[in-house]
Amino acid sequence: MSKEVEIAGIQISQSDWEATPASVKALVNHLVSVIAQLEGQITPLTERVSHLEEQLSKNSKNSSKPPSSDGFGTSIKPQPKSGQRRRGGQSGHPGQSRDLYPLERCDAVVEHYPKQCKHCGYELAGEDVSPYRHQIVELPTIEPIVTEHRLHRLVCLHC
Repeated sequence: MSKEVEIAGIQISQSDWEATPASVKALVNHLVSVIAQLEGQITPLTERVSHLEEQLSKNSKNSSKPPSSDGFGTSIKPQPKSGQRRRGGQSGHPGQSRDLYPLERCDAVVEHYPKQCKHCGYELAGEDVSPYRHQIVELPTIEPIVTEHRLHRLVCLHC
């Protein structure tokens, strides 16, 4: 039974190793030392990568970090609670609007007639019996009331 030589975890027979040229032996020994050196560097690097990944996954929601440290574009909208309605008027709800002033209270009425059809461009004519009514209520400018007060000093003729 021939003896075996172990190189980097691989068993090689003693006769094969002795038959290997010296330059190849030197190369193998150099590669084995480089592999051992690299294996020594891999362990701390993998620990550092896992530590950095852990730091990246932290935000103000899952750690004690303040929200200002979350960074840009990381805000998460809160999920609406089930059964919670959306903002604004709900469907089927009667709308709220201000009543129009009667025609007698209007200071001016401006009629707007379209000149042509917006689809085909044909000239329009005729009268609309129920036009859409829209009123703009403007408050008059406020003029200040200026009152001047005059305080007189009189001299007593007996003193």
